[in-house]
Amino acid sequence: MKLFLDREDGAAQLAPLIHVSPHEQALVLAIPRGGVITGKVLCERLKLNLDIILCKKVGHPENPEYAVGSVCADGTTIQTVSDEYLSYKIFDQKATQIRSWLISRYKDLTGKEYPTSVKARTVILTDDGMATGSTMLAAIRSLRLAGAKKILVAVPVASTSAADAIRKSGTTLVCPYTPEPFNAVGEFYDSFPTVTDDEVRAIMKTWVNISSAHERKPVEQ
Repeated sequence: MKLFLDREDGAAQLAPLIHVSPHEQALVLAIPRGGVITGKVLCERLKLNLDIILCKKVGHPENPEYAVGSVCADGTTIQTVSDEYLSYKIFDQKATQIRSWLISRYKDLTGKEYPTSVKARTVILTDDGMATGSTMLAAIRSLRLAGAKKILVAVPVASTSAADAIRKSGTTLVCPYTPEPFNAVGEFYDSFPTVTDDEVRAIMKTWVNISSAHERKPVEQ
């Protein structure tokens, strides 16, 4: 079942459902890479600033494709699976390795040393879809620790289990479609090409300049 022509169409359908007031100084944070396309369109439609938040799944030692948790660039982690092959120590070691990579990747993709401050701001956290929601949950936890005033997760499509997980976390979810069965995000897009690092860099180069001009005060580090 195709719901969207492409990521831009998905974001265009999503944008009218998001309501924020000017005094909230809302910021869109996109999860790369596909989410940056979604985030770009939301910013264009809602006249908001854009940055990225980097989180990555932690794979099981015996099956790297099997996600057992997530880690964000600031060190925030969520472990969702534990078994005899995955002690907390092993999980933490893998998470630390991934975090180091995420820190260098943020600078590579944005050209910035530090992310935009979210303290006391409304954050619209977005991606092109959610299958499990584990990465989004790690991002939510990271933003709460960083002092975000309000977090709104906005995605064009999600599995019912992922949508339920976000709501159970106490986070507002804006998502027009939660189809079942749900095997992968890409199955709901007519065109779902891989987004390259160069595409993300080009988008962020533009939006870093726009966001810098819009910011009313210096970024807190």
